Amino acid sequence: MKKREENRLIEQLFVTLDTTYQQVQENDEDPNKHSDIKSKIEDTLQGPKSWRTAYRIEQLMVPLLKGEILEIALSRNILRARELEQDVTRYYEDQVEAATTDRGKQALLEKLTQDLQWRREISHIRWSHINKAWAIATYFYNRGCYKDRYFRNSWKPNLTSWHIKMIRILHC
Repeated sequence: MKKREENRLIEQLFVTLDTTYQQVQENDEDPNKHSDIKSKIEDTLQGPKSWRTAYRIEQLMVPLLKGEILEIALSRNILRARELEQDVTRYYEDQVEAATTDRGKQALLEKLTQDLQWRREISHIRWSHINKAWAIATYFYNRGCYKDRYFRNSWKPNLTSWHIKMIRILHC
């Protein structure tokens, strides 16, 4: 993904987070409750925008969610949980049915949010490595190095298995 496209996605995520925060503020019965969390959220919303900053805001906001907003956030994250392993997804689906109080749902949403964010970070890193491997393999392929048997045999032990798979894909 190009940096400009990524920045647009981050900007949209911040718009969504800010909108959700404003909804929470409007429905807040006790504005003084969680004032430290609200202050952190407001400061973070005004600071530099990045995926990690957005993830932090998302986590900070969980204790402020109540009622329908909490239900919607939990339902949406359960749908996103399908990115996780099947057992983990099933666990969260079972826990949502068992959670009856706002605090129980908030605790579940906190953990689910962390798991989803962890999964996204792993995915970003994995794609970064795949892109680097693709660039390396393309570089050597374009220079005809794949034809040199000595080069292939001496180079393979230094590569991880997914580098080799990428080279094989390019070689076909």
